[in-house]
Amino acid sequence: MPVLGENQEVILSCRIAPLPWVLDSIRVELSEKLKRPVTLIVRPASYVISLNEIASGALLLTERVQLPEKLECVGVGIGLVWCLGVRVSELEKVASGCPQTFSELLKYSELIRKSNNDGYPWFESLYGSHTLLRLENALGAPEKSGSDDVVGSNSSSLISLLHDALDRKLINPLSLEADETMAFDVLEAGDCVFASLWIPERLFLHPKKDSRKFKELRFVSFPGRNGPISPPRITFHLFSLKKGDSHSRFLKPKSKDPESCDFPHETGVLRKFSDCDFHAEKKWIQEVYPILYNSLINRKP
Repeated sequence: MPVLGENQEVILSCRIAPLPWVLDSIRVELSEKLKRPVTLIVRPASYVISLNEIASGALLLTERVQLPEKLECVGVGIGLVWCLGVRVSELEKVASGCPQTFSELLKYSELIRKSNNDGYPWFESLYGSHTLLRLENALGAPEKSGSDDVVGSNSSSLISLLHDALDRKLINPLSLEADETMAFDVLEAGDCVFASLWIPERLFLHPKKDSRKFKELRFVSFPGRNGPISPPRITFHLFSLKKGDSHSRFLKPKSKDPESCDFPHETGVLRKFSDCDFHAEKKWIQEVYPILYNSLINRKP
């Protein structure tokens, strides 16, 4: 059994690319839950984790996807939530609150654009496959039943919306080549008002805890066609070797996440997160993303 306070290595297997400050937040949250310092080692989800790494004393933080039988979940969960980051000080010049629908997002962006002809209100990491997936789910038109098209009406609708926003100079054209890190850097620097990103679940639910760090920013549910969407969430669970195997760890008992809760800035609205489907999204990224992105950057005359 590890001594209280002993440093704990945790291997994070992750299919998205969390921002550096998000990784640090994950490390801090793990340290609090494990009651010992944590060293976080980040690996892409495609990396094959060796059981030897776990047997040496490391723990595995990952989604529940095809894990070896020798591993068991020890009940510590960490969530990441996809949402809209908003620079409140600039938005307040044209609106009394954050956009609730996509049409409001465009409307407020238009007003911000008119007040600052040199700036683009909205910046997105459109080069990122997970960003386009989330935008398609939030803004795409419903698929027609019986359609066999790889890129159906859902994706085509998103492409039209993004082309329109680009033509109206509401989205910075550099978004077409930007990843998540670049998008957040632009938002944090004050060079845009809106940008989507993944943040820790507990920051989304309890924004006042990091109010000093992000005093100019607010993180809210992304505005969909008919209102704020249920925030997509990826939940990572901590795994160790089963009891009886070498270096098995003693950790805190399992805890259950609330199924629904009041989201910040949506007083009186009780909604659930939308948990992401690893396999379905992996297939979308392999089959749809390359075609969708190519259609986005190569317009037909």
